[in-house]
Amino acid sequence: MHELPLDPPCLVLVVCGLPLAEVLALRAVSSSALQWAMTGAIAHLGEVCKAHHRIRTRLWIQRLEEINRNTAEESVYDSKVRRLADDALRRRMEAEMADARQDMENRIRDFHVEVDRRMEAQAVRVHAIVEERVQQQLDTILVAEMEKESGL
Repeated sequence: MHELPLDPPCLVLVVCGLPLAEVLALRAVSSSALQWAMTGAIAHLGEVCKAHHRIRTRLWIQRLEEINRNTAEESVYDSKVRRLADDALRRRMEAEMADARQDMENRIRDFHVEVDRRMEAQAVRVHAIVEERVQQQLDTILVAEMEKESGL
């Protein structure tokens, strides 16, 4: 029997979605059976896996709290868990700041484009007004010169 290698997304889904005993049972049959069992759910891989990891983390923290309640070891777990939470908060805040900074840069760039467009439009209007006035003055001078010549 020819064994097919599992695709990496399939393997990740296996780790996220099945208990170890079921993975081993499917693997004992063949990798193609394991791959067949997992191919339907690959589309939801990313978010499902993240949700499973968050749930497992919260359950482990809750379990640590229950096991070590009123013991001397609480401070060891407390500081490590607090550091994990602080790191997660820091990463989330950095991501939010990066998003906000990118949004602000986009808004500033859009503002500059709009200001440049309006300045160009204003320059075109002023240039047209100046040319019209110059033409009016030239016409006035030309009429005056023609009257002088006709009066001579």
